[in-house]
Amino acid sequence: MANNIHLWFTRQRMAHKLTAVVLMVSGVTLAVACAVLLIYDYSASRLRLVREVTALADVVGSNGALAFGDTKAAEETLRSASVDGHVVSARLFTRDGTQLAAYTNDQKPARAFTFDKSLLRNPEPASRFAGMHLHVLRPIMLGGEVVGSIAVESDTRDISGWRSGCRASPPESPAGRSNTCRSQSTRRCCFR
Repeated sequence: MANNIHLWFTRQRMAHKLTAVVLMVSGVTLAVACAVLLIYDYSASRLRLVREVTALADVVGSNGALAFGDTKAAEETLRSASVDGHVVSARLFTRDGTQLAAYTNDQKPARAFTFDKSLLRNPEPASRFAGMHLHVLRPIMLGGEVVGSIAVESDTRDISGWRSGCRASPPESPAGRSNTCRSQSTRRCCFR
């Protein structure tokens, strides 16, 4: 095969050789540029997901239910995490690492993933990807003191959809038409 290409190349006129070389160099350059852009988009998507889930954990964790040990209010607060359709589960832990309340999305199976008990007793911000899930742990502060922590598990459907060239379309509205497409910066595919 390589011999055939070499033979074909030597028989061509100089103009054809130059054209072939320029096309090959352009093709390789284009392939490298595409690979760099795909890698950047993938890593930026992961970083964006971590930021979004972290912000959600901070907002949900800022409720004072943990400080008062109110399990019912804590469960109600964790249920507010369902506004993000990617949240699989959320758990609220007391200062000593015991679980106070939990929320699990009934439509998505939660993975058995726990942070180390020592990390729950002295919570530091942490995020980990495990398979198709992201786990975020955030300390809950009240009056400058750590009173507990919140762990949120999210699926990575947006990132895994990235591989197929199109992220999941927005959920259907009650009227049966798709919701408004997000901005182009999120690169979501919308079907109308």
